[in-house]
Amino acid sequence: MSSGVGIDSGTFHTVATHTNGSSIRIPTRSIQSIALLRLGKNPIVGIHAVPQMDLPLELILAPKLSLGKASVNDPILQTILRQLAQQALEDLGGKPSNTVLTVPPGWTFEHCQILQKAVEPIGGMKVQFIHEPIALLIAAMHLAPRYTKDPRLVAKLENADLVLVCDWGAGTVDIALVQITRCGHQHEFSCIGELTELGQGGTSMAKDIISQYAEDEGTSANIDNKMVFRLQCHWQGDHHAAQDFSCYDLITQQRRQQAADTISKKIEELFSTLKIQNRTEILCMLYGGPLESLDLRSFLEKDLIETLGFLPKQFIHIDNDFAESLPFDKVRWRRDVFVATGASLFAARGKALPEFEYEITLKDSSGHSSSSVRLARRHNLAGIQVITPPFSGVDYYVDVQQLRRDGTKTSIKTELSLHIRKDAVVMYRIREAGVGYALVEAIEAQNLPCPEPFLDACLDQRTLPEQSTRFSINLE
Repeated sequence: MSSGVGIDSGTFHTVATHTNGSSIRIPTRSIQSIALLRLGKNPIVGIHAVPQMDLPLELILAPKLSLGKASVNDPILQTILRQLAQQALEDLGGKPSNTVLTVPPGWTFEHCQILQKAVEPIGGMKVQFIHEPIALLIAAMHLAPRYTKDPRLVAKLENADLVLVCDWGAGTVDIALVQITRCGHQHEFSCIGELTELGQGGTSMAKDIISQYAEDEGTSANIDNKMVFRLQCHWQGDHHAAQDFSCYDLITQQRRQQAADTISKKIEELFSTLKIQNRTEILCMLYGGPLESLDLRSFLEKDLIETLGFLPKQFIHIDNDFAESLPFDKVRWRRDVFVATGASLFAARGKALPEFEYEITLKDSSGHSSSSVRLARRHNLAGIQVITPPFSGVDYYVDVQQLRRDGTKTSIKTELSLHIRKDAVVMYRIREAGVGYALVEAIEAQNLPCPEPFLDACLDQRTLPEQSTRFSINLE
């Protein structure tokens, strides 16, 4: 087994874990995903920012989420994310040659590129991405047979073909309906439907609660990010919340009920769109900092039972089921540690697969087309399609169309172009895939008149946008 590092730059904490063979190493300290801005100076980030929280400096919460929403590259946010990742990696030691970063399901290839640009300067990193709910599900399925004492939980995870993952974090609520296909120890996870809700995360709830309390008291409703941070620390039993927040209790309960109702409706809309009729066979996996609140979890389960027809036995809550079983005591098994662990397992053992098939049609310079080839979805990306173009000694162009599940075609605006000489044979393949993309490669594989055909072979490759991806991993 190879090794891999997983990094989750969550809204509340940044965590890195390392998987090497069958061993998993988690960090010895918690790193807050925060930064203090000083006018004209470099930001104070993570573990260095917490001791200076009381200074009159501007606090940035959720730098990754802010970066994902940015329309242009923000060098300050990139610097913050790079330092958070570096701090998270310090306890692991060594160079992270194979690293997987987690992203919300709604992130596009462009968002991933911005995040990649932020962390790539860390030496030796080869970066991939995985959706956070998938990483969470991988970690749960891998750890359950080893560390839980409840055989019913293990059976639920081992027998589930459809899992609704509700990954409720401080910044986003990530929902994914995941289909699991098994072939021995090899598991394929395919997102049938997914959504990311930005307005119901722990940070948004904390801001609304503070604002509502100020309005009720007739005081200023200006939101202080430091107060928002401390309120969330209080909810999670963190020592940084050294003040009494009992005045917010009633508003907190009301806001949690509203959040649970909103997420339940979003899940109902997702199921209706997907035409999912029978919900009694779906396992519902709940996890995340806000869901450590018993009332929020109870509100959500009650809504899903009443509106979607779930049964009480269909729910599992990762924190409750794993809290006393995992043999690690240095860092609490919060949501971000679990997600980072799933990412490190994927870095060591997994592979992203293209979601769609692609139809490639050759056209000459005047736009006349010839025969086409299809690049199909494959479990390994070694499958190759070969075509001999009818146009000799001229430029030809490749028109690429994405074939969707419903049979419709979507044109890909980026063209693969290659100058082909007489008697050439061209090889096409999907060289790799990942979150939001598939890399299609065209190689001039043979040129008969040339004595050394591969030494001067032409190569062209384009990154094509995927709408979603599938993930394959060995969970032995």
